[in-house]
Amino acid sequence: MSTNHTVRDGEYLASIAASYGFADYITIWTHSQNASLKAQRKNPNTLFPGDVVFIPDRETMECSAVTEKRHQFLMKQSPLRLRIVVKDEDDQPIANASCKLTVEGETCDLTTDGNGLLEQQIPPTAHEGTLLLKGETAAANIEIPIKIGYLHPLEETTGVQARLNNLGYNAGEVGGEDMELLRSAVEEFQIDHGLTPDGKWGPSFQAKLKEVYGC
Repeated sequence: MSTNHTVRDGEYLASIAASYGFADYITIWTHSQNASLKAQRKNPNTLFPGDVVFIPDRETMECSAVTEKRHQFLMKQSPLRLRIVVKDEDDQPIANASCKLTVEGETCDLTTDGNGLLEQQIPPTAHEGTLLLKGETAAANIEIPIKIGYLHPLEETTGVQARLNNLGYNAGEVGGEDMELLRSAVEEFQIDHGLTPDGKWGPSFQAKLKEVYGC
């Protein structure tokens, strides 16, 4: 039966779809009753607590097949990938670095590309992980915790705080009330990226932050 799902903190569309038995979250995201949410949030995996997602009925498919024969069925599914860019204290990408990524108890060895990027397919039920950069640099051998699904939309103040913190600017506790600390972080970012340092995080600032952060 179709229903409306109210998003909780830490949920993203792929995890919501999996909890309702959908193999592909795109089925939900492209449904006409989610058009306004899609227009508002743009990214299905950065939702905000309180957002409402319409969950349609699951459709069944009938196929004709010959008896006493083996048949194969291919299921279309949009893979979910975790992307992380590793940078040093000077905001420069750490290229060709050996890393160990652990997500929900599953560990894999990866190497960053020339831009410091590493990516790995993850299950839609993933919420936590760690990243270990191996080597002899100052940032090496430190285990970095990763929270999957907790990044809020860029349009929300908490989304701005989280992205600035992840980029190394001290924007204060995400969801905290220290707006002066947030404004100071915004000004520092603006100075670093050639913007007018007015301490405001409106649409033009958000556009630049999205460009730098990646989402």
